[in-house]
Parts: sequence; C-alpha cells; structure tokens
Amino acid sequence: MSTEQQTTGTDGFSYTLTRTLDAPVARVWQAWTTPEQYAQWAYCAPGSVEMDVRPGGAWRPPWSPPTAVSSR
Repeated sequence: MSTEQQTTGTDGFSYTLTRTLDAPVARVWQAWTTPEQYAQWAYCAPGSVEMDVRPGGAWRPPWSPPTAVSSR
C-alpha cells in the first residue's frame, strides 16, 4: 500500500505525508484508526490516544518531542 496526502493548514503551512507499507489496506486502516493499535505503532503510552474517525470526529495523539541526551 502506498499513499500520499498533502494538507494546508489555516496558517498557510503545508506538509506532505507519504507512507509505503507492505501490508493489506484493511490492516493498515485498522492500525491507524484503533486507539490501542495506533498507540502501539507510534510508541505512545497505552490509553493515551483519543480518536473518533467518523466524519467530524477528533483525533488527538500525544506527540512529544524527543528528549535531549546529555554527553557529560
């Protein structure tokens, strides 16, 4: 499965997300639309992802910047 999506936000910032996966479309859809499976795929804490993938729903994954590692 390969897909590309381009989005422009209200602030004019745009980005393109491209992902190629060697998996059936139904399995990828399930992984991206089931909170527990998305949390596992994105290394989020269990129970921390909220999503309603119906039209008009909301999606709120917990994004955290990588922590800096000190070289001391």
